[in-house]
Amino acid sequence: AAAAAAAAAATSGEEGEEDGNLSDMTEEATSDEEAGGEEEQAALVEYLDQAEAVPRVSEGTRRLAVCNLNWDQVRAVDLLAVLKSFEPAGGAIRSVSV
Repeated sequence: AAAAAAAAAATSGEEGEEDGNLSDMTEEATSDEEAGGEEEQAALVEYLDQAEAVPRVSEGTRRLAVCNLNWDQVRAVDLLAVLKSFEPAGGAIRSVSV
């Protein structure tokens, strides 16, 4: 952003003030980046705290329940197409039933 503002000032004919404006803009951009970094850090800490609070199951299954769909309009082949798009490399969907 600072480089774009400096380029805009240079093309507008404000060459005498360019050096002072550039250093001011650089300082503002640095403080904006630091504030953004602090917000990202706070968001990451909050996410990690929430992730720790999620209960874990000791025994998982290979089943997935899909709820609250209009079952008159959804067929097994539709679910298969959606689930295949999330399938990891080397993974397999064994069956889909409605």
